[in-house]
Amino acid sequence: HLSEVAFCRNAHDAMDGADCAVIVTEWNEFRALDLERMKTLLRSPVLVDMRNIYQPDEMAGAGITYYYRVRGYNADTESDDSNEVSAVIPLIINTPTDLIAAPVSLTQIDLAWTDVSGNEEGFEIERSESDSAHFVQIATTVANANSYQDTGLVSGTTYYYRIRAYNGSYHSNYSALAFVMTFVAQSDDPIVDGVEIPLNPGDIKVVGSLEGKGAVNPDKGDTVKIFYLGNNPGQFKCLIFSLKGELVWEGIKNSVTGYFEWIPKNIASGVYIVHIKGPGINKRKKIIIIM
Repeated sequence: HLSEVAFCRNAHDAMDGADCAVIVTEWNEFRALDLERMKTLLRSPVLVDMRNIYQPDEMAGAGITYYYRVRGYNADTESDDSNEVSAVIPLIINTPTDLIAAPVSLTQIDLAWTDVSGNEEGFEIERSESDSAHFVQIATTVANANSYQDTGLVSGTTYYYRIRAYNGSYHSNYSALAFVMTFVAQSDDPIVDGVEIPLNPGDIKVVGSLEGKGAVNPDKGDTVKIFYLGNNPGQFKCLIFSLKGELVWEGIKNSVTGYFEWIPKNIASGVYIVHIKGPGINKRKKIIIIM
């Protein structure tokens, strides 16, 4: 009689509180074990699969530890067993794709992405407030999430984002970067002669003589100021053309917001086209020059 042997109703009951599970037969009951439940029942996720029933990729999802040993043989004899080694097969989690960031207010940016993994516990969201290198984790989501609202931000500031899926200690690769600027507050808008020039990302404003309602008279000392606000860092170019398509002036700036100042000289009176292009901007405006 086996006084020190505990008999159980099924395999899962036998695993409850055990230090490891050992499979020694290929019965169908043992071919259909609940691996996730096995991991929670065992004191440590150790499986000795002596019949090679389960494939390594199945074990990876459950975080089960594998033990290995090797021995040599020929037709007449076998060697002793080698030492044992163990390994937990890494869980492969697909990288989230199509990350986009969109400003929705002065202090909020909404993120959206495509979940292509199917085995994650959630997503880790990281943000950088200075460049594309110095990231900190700002939030985690639940499994199957595909969006996040980042609030409490600073207006007129560019933020960089990346995300990755996770399952326990396993992670996917990082997504591609997404970056965008929050809307600019009214208090941050440029002021010309006491008048505020409101701008949102992608806007330009052409300011000349305020009394002339958009007409500029260089003979009276008027200049043309073209204010702009991009949505990403980069080079911004201002081009001014006559209605015949002749280029009469151009300027280049590398700041995401600011203005170009044009002093019309040696040109005829008429309508001219102001064109600013750069990251997040590709707009034209008309202005009247009166000489």
